[in-house]
Formats: sequence, C-alpha cells, structure tokens
Amino acid sequence: CRDKGTRQIGNVIDWVALDPKVFVGSAIADVGTGVFNAVRDLRDGRFQPGVVRKLGLADSAAVRLSVAEDVPIDLKAMIADVADGIRSGRIHVPDQYDGPEFQTPG
Repeated sequence: CRDKGTRQIGNVIDWVALDPKVFVGSAIADVGTGVFNAVRDLRDGRFQPGVVRKLGLADSAAVRLSVAEDVPIDLKAMIADVADGIRSGRIHVPDQYDGPEFQTPG
C-alpha cells in the first residue's frame, strides 16, 4: 500500500494510530472484553455454560472504529450514523452467512 499510495482498513488493533499514512481506518475488536466478562460472571455466580453473549458496537470497549484524521468530516458523520443505526437496531447486520465462500485465485 505504501509503495502504491493506496490506503487500507486495519483490523483488531488501532492501525491508524500506528501508521496513519497507510491506514484510513481500523476496526478494533478487543477480545479481552469477552474474557473479562466471563471471568467476572464466573466470580459473581452468573456464568452460564453454553450461553453465547454477543459483543458489538454497544460496548465501545469491545468494538469500535478508528478513523484517520484526514477522512472528511461528512464521511465521519455518515460512519457515525451507521454505527448509531446498528446500535439502535435501525440497521440490521446479519451474524450468520450461509452463502458461497470467495473463490481462491488458482
């Protein structure tokens, strides 16, 4: 990306903070939040084996988006509106996909 002058979106950690010239955004997911919640629930006697607790945008400590400073303000506002829509349930994001996988170049 650096050689071609193209930017990308990072994943898991805040790549924008590490290299804003290459990363225009980064989807940050802190899996430690789920571990912390499970240990806390076990300690407090609320742990339920086999129960899946989903983490998402409602918990900004677990899932958030970092956007480079040079992203236009109107685009940042659109991104924030989509995130608010997902949090409120106005926008539904499926959590299952049963379609075909991407073809691997061969």
